[in-house]
Amino acid sequence: MEVQEVYFIVVKDKEGTKHTLILDGVDFERVALYDWWVKKDINNGHIAVTNIGQGEFVSLQQFILGSPPVGTKVIFKDRNSLNFRRSNMKFYVDKLEQLKFRQKHGYTFED
Repeated sequence: MEVQEVYFIVVKDKEGTKHTLILDGVDFERVALYDWWVKKDINNGHIAVTNIGQGEFVSLQQFILGSPPVGTKVIFKDRNSLNFRRSNMKFYVDKLEQLKFRQKHGYTFED
C-alpha cells in the first residue's frame, strides 16, 4: 500500500480566524501558488476559495478535482469541508438539482 504525503496550509477567514486545509502532496505545489481564504458556505460549513485572475473565483475542491459534472456536487466523506485529500472527496448526484434539470429539459443527465 502506497503512503500518500499529507500537507497542511493555514489560511484565514475575513474575521482573521485561522483554518487548516489538508491536502495530498500531489496537489500541494499547484495549490500553494495561490492565496486562499475560507468563507462560510450556504450550509454553514466552510469553503476555501481563491481568485485565479480577472475576478474569477474557484473553490479548492473544484481546483483539485475539476468542474463537477452537471447536477453533481462534491461531498467530503469525513464531513470535514477543509480536508481536500482526493480520497476524502467525491462527486455526488444532487437529487434536487436532478429534479430541476428534469423539469427544465424533460430528461435527466443520467439518461
